[in-house]
Amino acid sequence: MQISSGGHKGRKKGVNFELNLVPFIDVLSVCICFLLVTTVFMSLGSFHVSQAIGDEKQKKTDSSKDRSLMVSFGDRGIVKVALQQGQKTLRSLDFEGNRGRVDFDRLGKWLAQLSQGKEEYKTVLLLPNPVTKYDDLIQVMAQFKQNSFENIGVAPL
Repeated sequence: MQISSGGHKGRKKGVNFELNLVPFIDVLSVCICFLLVTTVFMSLGSFHVSQAIGDEKQKKTDSSKDRSLMVSFGDRGIVKVALQQGQKTLRSLDFEGNRGRVDFDRLGKWLAQLSQGKEEYKTVLLLPNPVTKYDDLIQVMAQFKQNSFENIGVAPL
């Protein structure tokens, strides 16, 4: 005769269970989309770069004659423009803001005079700060584009 305890205490529970992976895949796909979209905003811009072929001395003398503009934005609409030749700063100008905004009229007139001058500036690099308004940045870029500056870049914050 067999004695039983009346229950199923000796039997093991099943280890098979289902795990719903759909929410995990949804979250993962959203993270990948976010990564792909934000990488577009991290680019510095495009500059024309020549490959170093041939005589290096010639390349060094050509690059020392390249002139560029470094435009930094300050508080209350102040714009600082540094005229550079190679690594050397030739001249620096400050444009005061008008009621907390960039004075686009004064900047536009100065850019028109600069583009008509005999010096040719090839590259413009805009350096915004965290309080720079996006509208001001875009309008300053438009001012440079209107005055035939083609290589315009924006440095990331």
